[in-house]
Amino acid sequence: MKTIKNIFFTILAFFGFLFTSCQSQLEEQFYNPEQYQAPEETLMPGMFSNVVYQWKIFVQDYGEYWWGLGGWGITAYSQIGVRPMIANYDAIYNTWPDLNGGGFDETNDARTYFNHMYERLRPWGLMKNLIETGDEAFIKENQLYYDLVTIIKDFAFLRNVDFFNSIPYFDALRGAEGVFFVKYDDPKDIYVAGLNNIKDCTERLQTAYNGMSAESKALFTQQDLAFNGDISKWIEWATAVRLKYAVRLSGVDEATAKEHIQDIISKGTLPSSDLTWDPPFTTLSATLSGGGETWVRGMIERFTSYFIPNVIMKRMNRGSDTYEPGTDDPRLPVIAMPTKWGDYRGIRMDRGYERNEPYRAAQVEYYNTATKPDDVTDTQWSLMKSFPYLMNNGSYRNNLDVMLSVNSVSKYNLKTLVFNETPVYMISRAEVDLLLAEVALKNLGSTGKNGADHVADAVKHSVDFWYWYNARSTYNPEKTYFPDVDLTVLSPTKPAQSVIDQYADFIKNEYNNAPDKLEIVMQQKYIHLNMIGIYELWTELRRTRRPKLEPVTTLQDIRTKTQIERAHYPASEQSTNAEEYQKVQDQDNYSSPIFWVKNPSESFYRDTYID
Repeated sequence: MKTIKNIFFTILAFFGFLFTSCQSQLEEQFYNPEQYQAPEETLMPGMFSNVVYQWKIFVQDYGEYWWGLGGWGITAYSQIGVRPMIANYDAIYNTWPDLNGGGFDETNDARTYFNHMYERLRPWGLMKNLIETGDEAFIKENQLYYDLVTIIKDFAFLRNVDFFNSIPYFDALRGAEGVFFVKYDDPKDIYVAGLNNIKDCTERLQTAYNGMSAESKALFTQQDLAFNGDISKWIEWATAVRLKYAVRLSGVDEATAKEHIQDIISKGTLPSSDLTWDPPFTTLSATLSGGGETWVRGMIERFTSYFIPNVIMKRMNRGSDTYEPGTDDPRLPVIAMPTKWGDYRGIRMDRGYERNEPYRAAQVEYYNTATKPDDVTDTQWSLMKSFPYLMNNGSYRNNLDVMLSVNSVSKYNLKTLVFNETPVYMISRAEVDLLLAEVALKNLGSTGKNGADHVADAVKHSVDFWYWYNARSTYNPEKTYFPDVDLTVLSPTKPAQSVIDQYADFIKNEYNNAPDKLEIVMQQKYIHLNMIGIYELWTELRRTRRPKLEPVTTLQDIRTKTQIERAHYPASEQSTNAEEYQKVQDQDNYSSPIFWVKNPSESFYRDTYID
């Protein structure tokens, strides 16, 4: 044990740059192995907390959102959140070079996840050595920490496969053993190994927890930043992660996927509630003052740039633009903000459309009769008359009155998604429902329900989730940002259960009557995860080619933008791991599909715009 501890402290000191200044805050409440003289009994708890504290393993970072919400990158290409077209529509969709300076660049998007994941998971290798060399008493009190970090590790690796396909896996995180130049492994082999690891570790969690002393259980409760020592929630999350990746594997290895899926269903440990948690030391007030490198800050700084595309809006608001409770999606007013006309309109992927109805002509008519508000300057008023929406300009950022009076297309609800103490999203019941719907649809396992029932369940659970998400926002904009605005529009009342059930039945019937039932499943996934699961939706879009996106029209021509199949490897791999990188260099392009794509020639796009 002593030798391993010495190795641990040597390596940790060398890689001390990995831990941010916030680590000192972490040390105030939790054991942290960065305290180099930490006693042996706090090593594993400290490393566990350190890994969980790197909560960016689970969610996107500030830079990723900042660049993505500028109207390019994953949000635009996947038609999740789209900047209106006048400013940069042609630049986004006409050429590939925009990828070099937007949402797919070296420092601000999915590419950073490659290196960051390995850095944030470095303690796992040290924990593995401690478990393998520890005595029985040490293992009894610390096996739980190792198994949890192993599950987190494999979750992160599987998601990295979703971005890059082949990655270093089997020999990764072995720096303590002197292994630094790691080969790239077959992505399917990684998936199979990762699923098996998650299965084995999950099955040990309850026994490992039960075997701990009362003192160790109390310490685990203290150290568990996510679920406060509730081992059942960790089991539920790990089981849901396993289900998610088994479903992805099913398209290319149905037999292996079925084994996992059937085992998962038989255990009955899928989430019974939405699993989220609040990251420590990350407050809205800090974010608003310019601190806090969090995705919340990215949302705040860019929220004048993103609007709801029709691939989402037209699936929530059916028929007229007016929201009609009992007919339209109950989630609409809690996810979206109304336009200046008090209705809900999305962005159609047609630049010419913007120049005509309902945008340009309605814009001219509106401002010919409108009176300039007292709190709007002449310069602002001139710009408002020129554009049918607000651009990313700080002078508008905190003026909700202006925003609600000028926008001809709907933004995402600011209270719900921007000014909120945003939790770390782990998994939700609705997302699990939609995974089970796909299981039932493809006969991958016996769930006890058909696909339609699972989709209906997803709608109901999603409504619950989004109204909870909105209600948890604690900001008081009346006193800080928007003193003259009726804010009830941002805090809609949750509809009666009968209204929710009615809509769930409508979607159920739509599923039953649909020639392409997977399309309905993925439409609901787009609505449910919208801005909180951009990476997840991008992955599901590439895997299933659904939901079908709108065709893209620019002023120069009409074309369907080739979808990006994967992210580039970081440039650092070419210099620091050159020999191994050369073996996968032929994959390092935007057009090589991830291994789980069953029909790579299938289009991402509809032939027509969404009615």
